[in-house]
Amino acid sequence: MGGADDGYIGLDSIGYYSVLSSNFPNTIEVSDDPADSRRGFISFSIASIPAGAVIQSATVFLPVLRATPVFGATGVTILVDMVSFPSLNTLTTQGQLASVYGATAILQGPSLSILPGDAGFDRTFNATDAVNDAINHGDPLLQFRLIGISGDVTFDDLLQTDGTGTPMLRVEYF
Repeated sequence: MGGADDGYIGLDSIGYYSVLSSNFPNTIEVSDDPADSRRGFISFSIASIPAGAVIQSATVFLPVLRATPVFGATGVTILVDMVSFPSLNTLTTQGQLASVYGATAILQGPSLSILPGDAGFDRTFNATDAVNDAINHGDPLLQFRLIGISGDVTFDDLLQTDGTGTPMLRVEYF
């Protein structure tokens, strides 16, 4: 299951702004830079999971393009939270953008350490609890916010012909 409506919301000296990963350069950027902080947002449709399915496991794959830790850090920490947000392309006011940027987490997820050497590889996290929560609440979408600490990370979101290059959700159920 590939991402739908991915992108990031930034906050700079002028205010909030959003960038959809469907636009060039097809990336999701995460940064804790105080001059231009960016939080990534990824979304997956889970509507195809049959009612009554028992989720055995769910894994999110994030393709890393580059990671740039701040001076003295070995990697960039990414905090993953399950959140709910409207389509990023519908957010047109500062208030709407601020609301999604600072949305309360439905579930606090894992933290990942992304190293510069992870460029070109997928980093993964367990999303089983999040999938179960979304299904139990009848949500057709599973959505996450990615918050960077101690540097910048750029994730790829350009689907390649072999099916790689975009955040993916793999769910195993019976």
